[in-house]
Amino acid sequence: MMEFSTLTTDVLIIDSGGAGLRAAIKAKRHGTSVIVVTNGKLGK
Repeated sequence: MMEFSTLTTDVLIIDSGGAGLRAAIKAKRHGTSVIVVTNGKLGK
């Protein structure tokens, strides 16, 4: 049986390309919690 967990965030970024990472940085600098989700290597 699979185990699941719940995460809570203010901003969810899907994909870790340049625009996604830039948005994540900007959001974090404004004091929000950020999660970046990608299926590849971060930053590619």
